[in-house]
Amino acid sequence: MTALSDGIYEIKFHYEVMGHHENGGHGARVPTHYGLINKVDFEFASQGYEMVPNTAVSIEQGDKVTRYNLVMAPTNSANISWRPRTRDVSTEKAVFYADLRQLYVPGAGVIEGVHETQIRISRGLLRDLEFSTPDGMTITDVSAQALKGWRFDPDAKKLMLQFEPPLGQAFAVKVTSQYTAGTLPFQKKLGLLKVEGAANQIGQFGIATGSEVVLESVTADGLTKINLEDFPAVMVANEAKRVNGLALRRAYRYSDSGTEFTVSASAVQPDIRVASNQTLSLGEDRTVLAGNLAVSIARAGVFKLSFAMPENLDVDSITGQSLSHWTGLKTSTNRIITLHLKGKTEGQQTFSLTLVGSGAAATNGWVAPKISLREANKQTGQLTVVPEQGMRLHVADRDGLTQLDPKRAGITQRGVTVFRLLHADWKLSFDIEKVDPWVQVTTLQAVTVQEGQLKVNTWLEYKIENAGVKSLSVRVPDGANGVVFAGDHVSDSVRGAGQTNVWEIKLQRRIIGTYQLNVSYQVALSSEQAVITVGDVRPLGADLPRGFLTLRTVGRLDIGFPNPPASLQKVDWQTVPGGLRAKAGNEANYAFRAVEPVYSLAVNVVRHSAAELLPARVVSTAISSVLSDSGMMLTSVKLMIHPGDKRDLRLTLPESSDFWFASVNHASVRPWQEGNQILLPMEQNTKPNEAVPVEFLYSIQVESEKQLRDLDMQGPKFDLPLENIAWRIFLPPSWHLDEWQTGLTMHDSSGQHVPVQLDLRSYVQEESTVQQAKTREAEQQLAIGNRFLAEGRQKQARQAFRNAYSLSQHDNAFNEDARVQLQKLKMQQAVVGLNYRVHSNRKAIDAEAAKAPNASLQILQPGQDASYTQEQVRQALRDNDSAGNSILMQLAENLVEQQDAAQAIPEAIRASVPRQGTQYTFTRSIQVDKWADLSVRLYTSADKPAGNSDRAGILFVLFAASLVYMFAAKRRPTL
Repeated sequence: MTALSDGIYEIKFHYEVMGHHENGGHGARVPTHYGLINKVDFEFASQGYEMVPNTAVSIEQGDKVTRYNLVMAPTNSANISWRPRTRDVSTEKAVFYADLRQLYVPGAGVIEGVHETQIRISRGLLRDLEFSTPDGMTITDVSAQALKGWRFDPDAKKLMLQFEPPLGQAFAVKVTSQYTAGTLPFQKKLGLLKVEGAANQIGQFGIATGSEVVLESVTADGLTKINLEDFPAVMVANEAKRVNGLALRRAYRYSDSGTEFTVSASAVQPDIRVASNQTLSLGEDRTVLAGNLAVSIARAGVFKLSFAMPENLDVDSITGQSLSHWTGLKTSTNRIITLHLKGKTEGQQTFSLTLVGSGAAATNGWVAPKISLREANKQTGQLTVVPEQGMRLHVADRDGLTQLDPKRAGITQRGVTVFRLLHADWKLSFDIEKVDPWVQVTTLQAVTVQEGQLKVNTWLEYKIENAGVKSLSVRVPDGANGVVFAGDHVSDSVRGAGQTNVWEIKLQRRIIGTYQLNVSYQVALSSEQAVITVGDVRPLGADLPRGFLTLRTVGRLDIGFPNPPASLQKVDWQTVPGGLRAKAGNEANYAFRAVEPVYSLAVNVVRHSAAELLPARVVSTAISSVLSDSGMMLTSVKLMIHPGDKRDLRLTLPESSDFWFASVNHASVRPWQEGNQILLPMEQNTKPNEAVPVEFLYSIQVESEKQLRDLDMQGPKFDLPLENIAWRIFLPPSWHLDEWQTGLTMHDSSGQHVPVQLDLRSYVQEESTVQQAKTREAEQQLAIGNRFLAEGRQKQARQAFRNAYSLSQHDNAFNEDARVQLQKLKMQQAVVGLNYRVHSNRKAIDAEAAKAPNASLQILQPGQDASYTQEQVRQALRDNDSAGNSILMQLAENLVEQQDAAQAIPEAIRASVPRQGTQYTFTRSIQVDKWADLSVRLYTSADKPAGNSDRAGILFVLFAASLVYMFAAKRRPTL
C-alpha cells in the first residue's frame, strides 16, 4: 500500500499466523514496523491462558477476562507470548490424607504413647491441623515441621496445631501421650488418636513392653492383627533407648480410628540370687558378724532389699556402691533392716555389712547369727567362725550347712571353723568353753640415782598365750610417787583399796601375744641420806616371771652395794634381752638378774664435791730461771692458754719480786695491780683451735749468803690449773747442786753447758729469725682479718688487724699496710656507731623516721656483737646526705685519734734467756690446781765466793743490758 497524499489513514487487513512454543509457553509473530507505535488487542477463545510480557511494554486487562490490550515495543516483527494460567493454591480448599503409626508402652503407674502421623496434601495449603483424642489420654509433647504452636483441650478432647508458613507439601507430626494406670497388674481401656478433616486416614498401632512388664492380653474387636515385622521397627528402637529391654508384643492395622481396645499387663518378678561370705568373730567382750554379699538381680530391677536383724546384734556399718541409705523397723517378732537403693537397680551388686553385739560367755547351745536377704530366691555362700583365743567351740547342732577343711579355704589360723551354706534357712549352734590365759613376764627395772630423788623406769614384757587379758596387775615398792603407766591400749590405772601398792591397769581391748608395759615413778631422797633401798616392781598373776635390775648415777653421786641379797646376781649388761636394752637406752653402771621375783637391794650413796668450771685452760707451762753469782735471779714464764671466755689472767709473784713486762699473743699488754695480784688482760684468739702464748718476766734479789746456799725458789701462782709444767733453772758454772726438794720431778741435769757468745751480731741474727716468724704470723693474721671482715664479724676482724699490726713492727712497709687497714676499720666502725646513735634518737622523736628507719638500726642491735657486711654499711650511709656523712667522718676521725692517744700500743718483746752455766730441769705433766705453790728448794756449794765477779755475772749483766737495748731501740717499756 502506498500513500498518495498527506493525512491519517486507517488500514484493516486479516491474516493467519502459525503459533510456536517458547520457554514453556506459546507465542506468535506480529508484522510490526520499526519506529511505529503498535497497539494490539488480543483475545483468547477460553479462560485457561494468560499473557506473558515478551516485547510488549504494556499489558492491560480488557473488558473480558480473555481480552488484553498490548502496547508493543517499536521493533520489527514483535513477538506476542502466552501460557496456561498458573494455579493459586491459596484460594483453594485444602484436601489432605493421613497415615498414622501409634505405639503404646505399658508400665508401672503409666502407659506411654507415641503417635507418628504422615500428612499428604493434594490441594491447597494447610495452616491448621486438629486431632481428636480418646477418653483419658493426656498429650505431653508435639513436634512437627514449621510448627508455630499447639494447644490441648482436655475437656473437648482436641489437639490443635498451627503452622507458619502454611504447608503445601507432605510433612510428619509426632505426638507423645500418657494414660494413667495403677500399680501392676492392671487392665486398661485405650483408644487411638484421630486426625480431623482428613479426606481419608489409615493406620497401625502396636503394644510394646519392657523387661519389667508382662503383657497378659489385648482385646481389640474389629481390628486386623498383623505380623510384628510389618510394624515400623524404628519407632520401637527409638523408645528402647529409654525403656530397658523394650520389645514389640502385639501389632494391628485399622481404618476406623474410633475403635477402642483393652490391655492387661502385670509386673515381671525379679530373680535375686545371693552369694555371701560371712565371718563370725566371737570374743568375751564383743561379737562381730561381718558379711560380704554378692547380689545378682535379674529380669527386673528392685528399689530395696531387706533382712531380719539377728538377736542381740546391732548395725555397725552397711556400705555398697548402689546403697542410698538404710532404715530399721521393729516388728512384733524381730527387727527388719531395709537397704534403700539409689534407684531401680539391676545386675551384679555388692554390699558389706558389719553387725556387732555383746560378747559370748561360756555356755551350751549358743545359736550363731546369720544374714539372709528376704527377697532372695536362692542364697549360698560360706560361713567362717573365728573364736577369740581362750575360747573353744564345739558344734552342737547344724542344719543346712556342710563343714569344710579350713586349709582348703586358705585359712591357717588355729581354732577357725568353716562351713558351706546350702540354703537361706540354715541353723548352727555351739557349745562354748573358756580357757585360762598363760602369762610370762620379763621385767627390766632401770633405777637412776640422782640428787634428791630416785627415778625408776620399769619395762614389763608380757607374753600371753591361750587367752587374752583385759587388765594387768602390778605391785610397786613403798614410797613410790607419781606412778605412771604407759603402753598401747592403756585406758586407765586404778590403785587398790586402802591406798595399797597394787595397781590395776585397764586395757582398751583384750590383749594376747607380746605386750610391753612401762611403769615409771620417783622416790624422794633427802640430801643427807647415805643408804637407800631399791624394791622390786612385781607383776601379779604371772606364771613364769623373770627380771633384771640396772642402776646408774647422775651428777656427782657414786653408789656401792655392801651386802647384795642372794635373790640378785650381778650380770653383764649384754645379758639383758635386746628389746628391753633398746628401751632402756644407754648402758647402765650396774646390772643384776633377779633369781626370785621378790627382792630388796640396799645401796650406799657417796656424794662428791662439784668440780669448778674453768673459763680457760692452760695447755703447757714453761718457766726459765737464771741466777747470777751475786744472787740476782731473772725468771721468764711462758703459758700456752686456750683463753675461752676469760678476760684477765691473775697471777701472784713471789715476795720482793720486780715485774718487768708481759705479752699476750706476741703483743705487749698493759697489766694492772690489785693488792698483791697482777692482772694480765686476755683477748679472744682469732684461731680458735690454737693456744695463745702468754709471756711475762720478773726478777728477784737473793740477799744473804745463807739463802744462796739454801735456795728456796718460789714460782708464780695463777688462778687457773696448770698442766705440763717444765721449770728450767740455770746456775752459775761455779755452783754445784748437792740436793733438792720439790713436788716436781727432776728431768735433766746435764751439767755444764757451753757458754754462748753474746754479742751484737748473734743478737741481731737471733732477732732476724724471730722477726721472720713474726712476719709470717702477721700475714696470716691479716688474711684472717680480711676473711672475718667479708663475713661481717667486725670484732674478730679488728682483733686480727691489731695482731697483724703488732707483729709487724720490724717491717715498715707491711706494718703500714696493716695500720691502714686497722685505721680504716676503726673509722668505719666509729661511723656506723655514730650513725646508729643519730638515727635511733631521730626515730624516737620523728614519726617519719620511724616509718623508714636507717639500715644501721637493723645491723646494730643493743647488747649484741656487731655483725654486718660492707654492703650493709654502704646501704646505711646511702640513706644520709653527703653533708651528714662528712660530719660523721670528722667526728669519727677525732674519736679514733683520741682513743689511739690514750692507748699507745707497745711492741712485742720476746724473752730470750741465755743458755749458760749449769741447767737443771724440773717437770710435772699432771694437772696442778689453781693458786698452787710451785717451789724448788736447792742446796748448793760454790768453788769461789759468791760475791766475786766471774763470767756468769758478766753474762747476766750483758743479758740485762740487751733487754734494755731492746726497749730503747724500739719504744718505751710497758711497765
